[in-house]
Amino acid sequence: MKMKKILQLTAVLALSLTAIEAKAQLPNGSIAPDWTLTDINGVSHNLYTDLNAGKTVYIDVSATWCGPCWAYHGTGALENLWVAHGPTGGTGVSAGTTNDVMVYFIEGDGTTGTNALHGISGVDGTTQGDWVTGVSHPIIDPAAAAINTFNSNYSIAYFPTIYMICPNRVITEVGQVDATALYAAKASCPAPAAAPVDAALLASTSTPTVCDVATLKTRLQNNSTTTLTACTIIAKQGATTVATYPWSGSLATYAYADITLGTTPISANTTFTYSITTADAIASNNTSSGAVNYSALQANSSFITVKITCDQYGSETKWKLKNAAGTTVGSGGPYTNAAAAGSYPQTDVNLTLPLGCYTFELTDAYGDGFTGSYGSGSATVVAAGVNVIAVTSFTTDFYSNAYKIIATGIEENQSVGNVTVYPNPITNNATVNFNMVKENNVSIVVVNALGQSVLNENLGSMPAGDQTYSLDATKLENGLYFLNITVGNNTITKKVAINK
Repeated sequence: MKMKKILQLTAVLALSLTAIEAKAQLPNGSIAPDWTLTDINGVSHNLYTDLNAGKTVYIDVSATWCGPCWAYHGTGALENLWVAHGPTGGTGVSAGTTNDVMVYFIEGDGTTGTNALHGISGVDGTTQGDWVTGVSHPIIDPAAAAINTFNSNYSIAYFPTIYMICPNRVITEVGQVDATALYAAKASCPAPAAAPVDAALLASTSTPTVCDVATLKTRLQNNSTTTLTACTIIAKQGATTVATYPWSGSLATYAYADITLGTTPISANTTFTYSITTADAIASNNTSSGAVNYSALQANSSFITVKITCDQYGSETKWKLKNAAGTTVGSGGPYTNAAAAGSYPQTDVNLTLPLGCYTFELTDAYGDGFTGSYGSGSATVVAAGVNVIAVTSFTTDFYSNAYKIIATGIEENQSVGNVTVYPNPITNNATVNFNMVKENNVSIVVVNALGQSVLNENLGSMPAGDQTYSLDATKLENGLYFLNITVGNNTITKKVAINK
């Protein structure tokens, strides 16, 4: 059984994935939240104190009952890292240490007690063995409330999770590698703050996929030993400067701010480069870049239906629909787990939205999507019966795409107008009235809330002027439908309900 399944099926772990807003684990490049925890010997440890001392911190978040955790523990990777590179004078640390690393084992299950850590299964929980003997780096076994907070802050979705945190607070999930590879990963960390003026750019924070306008965002961090109060940041598209931002504020050492420089139109996938142009001590950290993908997807209706089908582990699946300002206008999940592998449709979410660009984001808390041995899921954004976005293969932790609503109804259509349906809700029959601007071919399609066409009629060429169509709904089930009237190349939509 996969480790995620053990994690989610073990009721003793009081971590609800519903509280996790991030992707699977904290994304690499995130700022690690601070914590203060006490080890099993009664010694208190604070993350930011270690980082302020210039140490790179490695954290193994495991559980005593976790088989893969025990296997990795048995390699001695973190203990070997501690011995060779831990703090001078630390228990078990070599006299020749590089003195630039801290290592922690954190028990991620708040119900696990001392006996389980020492290899004794029973009232303190089940265990794979003795986790304490032979380990000289700190072992932390927090109380339930403390570990639940930690797990939520760090988006722990599975055990073991191995994190590396650089002195500037930036976190990376390094995985289950040996001590040599763990220490080699440290080379990606910038040098600890040592200069009085050193502004740094960490990463682009722009929305990854947009319709036609990119919002230029990057993360500014103070890598100075003094407070940073001002710098100038520019954004370039190729060799062309598209935005200049004279930032001012107050950032303490290692504090950061997400900066929005402005917006710029795009018509293709584009990489933007951000640079600090004011002088400071270290130029090598003054540049970052980020790609923004362009989406040409369009919807001809404001009536949107989001359809989600989960695999067996619906608790891992969440989605959001955001407008151009980044405000969430629709969301769903996490959903309920099922007893067996399969495909499990969820309740549709219907939205009515104004013109504009919308970003659809799909996340999987474990990181393996919903396509595989646990069943086949899907996610579809439907506009008046037309699939605008369709995700049928999702095998990672995150999917994002955007589309633009270019018509909300008859006001945006110059071929036909004055559309009315009476009665609405419909009992058995209804009269559809509309006005033709000029002679044209007309067809009417009725689509149900599942995106299925339930009525399709070609009315042929119709003259300009007022027109009437008799809609026979006697064979249709009660529910929400979309009436699509296509005149020439244009389609308008009317939302109707059937209630017999």
